[in-house]
Amino acid sequence: MTRRIPIDQVTSTPTARSWDTNLTGTWPGCKHAVTAMRASGRGGAIVNVASISGVVGMRYSSPCDASQGGIRSLTKVVALKTARDGIRCNTICPGLIQSDIHTPVQAANPEAYKVLLDGVPMGRLGEPDDIAHAALYLVSPEARYVTGAEIVVDGGYCAE
Repeated sequence: MTRRIPIDQVTSTPTARSWDTNLTGTWPGCKHAVTAMRASGRGGAIVNVASISGVVGMRYSSPCDASQGGIRSLTKVVALKTARDGIRCNTICPGLIQSDIHTPVQAANPEAYKVLLDGVPMGRLGEPDDIAHAALYLVSPEARYVTGAEIVVDGGYCAE
């Protein structure tokens, strides 16, 4: 993940890296999944993962944010182009999720960590299982009429 930097300080290097990882990496996954699902004749479900940084504007722009928005758009295009084949394509947009990336922040600057948590209406980070449960729903038969959708899993962050 690239760090958040002002738009006028972005260079082509982090832009290329972010886009290659996020958007360009998602494209072949969708392409090959669609090919296999069409060949099977049974349809299927694709779940892409973006971020809330592609849903709402962030104080500091980043190529990462733009590529996350691209994943959202790609998902909708795939959903529209494959719906008649019984293929569903949706996106999960996680907010702040507990991971090793937060441990050094919490240890180095507990006050900054508190500010981070204060920005989440639920007052805590999400757990990886929160994302897994959203994915399980999207690939389950219960989501058989859901395509081109986004599930935001962010403890209410985007609701403000």
